[in-house]
Amino acid sequence: MLCYFLRDGHLAGVEMLPPGFSDGDAIARAHILSSKRKGPHDGFELWDRGRAVFRHPDPYVETLAPIMLGSNWFSPAPETRH
Repeated sequence: MLCYFLRDGHLAGVEMLPPGFSDGDAIARAHILSSKRKGPHDGFELWDRGRAVFRHPDPYVETLAPIMLGSNWFSPAPETRH
């Protein structure tokens, strides 16, 4: 698997992970590599050949979270009495 480090959406570096990691182990390893990386970066992507395994931060969540929070997405449903 390859871990691509990103800065402003552009490639800032890459690390190859040893073979044999499960997705979960590779994600944990990528987080560790990211926290120890000295070069400037603001996220990373983990890829297994042509398959995107993980993105941090997740652009989907970052884009939709303000919309969902502003529209009472997380509010409980109103109580109904029978």
